[in-house]
Amino acid sequence: MSLVLVCLGAACASPHGPANSGGSVGGQSQASRTLVVAVQTEPKILSGRHIAQGGVSQQFPKRIFNADLALLDDQSNALPYLAEALPELNTDSWKVFPDGRMDSTYRLRPNLVWHDGTPHTADDYVFSWQVFSHPDLGSANTLPIKAMAKVEALDSRTLVIHWTEPNAVARGLQSLGSSGGTNGLPPLPRFVLGPALASSNLDAFINHSYWTQDYVGLGPYRLDRWEPGAFIEASAFD
Repeated sequence: MSLVLVCLGAACASPHGPANSGGSVGGQSQASRTLVVAVQTEPKILSGRHIAQGGVSQQFPKRIFNADLALLDDQSNALPYLAEALPELNTDSWKVFPDGRMDSTYRLRPNLVWHDGTPHTADDYVFSWQVFSHPDLGSANTLPIKAMAKVEALDSRTLVIHWTEPNAVARGLQSLGSSGGTNGLPPLPRFVLGPALASSNLDAFINHSYWTQDYVGLGPYRLDRWEPGAFIEASAFD
């Protein structure tokens, strides 16, 4: 598995690097490249954070199909990914108040879209917080969700997280690393899941096809086809 993860790391290029889906070497065009990965256990869902499913490993799908505000490099340094920049302490982007509360502000990169082409906005994080802080969906008492008092969208590209206490993960808020499952607020598409959550039918929400065969993410690969028990096909996402 360690060899497989090294290969995946090479395929999921740095967020700052140029796209490399083609090119030429010695005047000859490179053929399209296909990566085949064998995994021991089929994932239950493809999101960056599970809902109502304790103990489910998400190591394979979450980096492939998802993106977050920040991304850790191979030295565990936080880099901006979907955010233009990360909050800096003692600036307007990261305020710590005398009573211990905090506000951290993130501005998204321009022209971000979900895998289906729908614009990705700050409201997707507001909706994500509404989902993961729901007392019946399994994450309300986990970090960093339980330390968040509120998530607010100031405009389509700017979000503010209001914290109840100091928390260093505010600068590198991400859920994609090998140990980052408790440190992230992965965005969720309200345009897909909003009606299901509003219906108050939590069983229908948890079993929504979005989490599996109809998954829409933001990561370096988008889901093309999932045959349960057999294979998952994906293609590179610009």
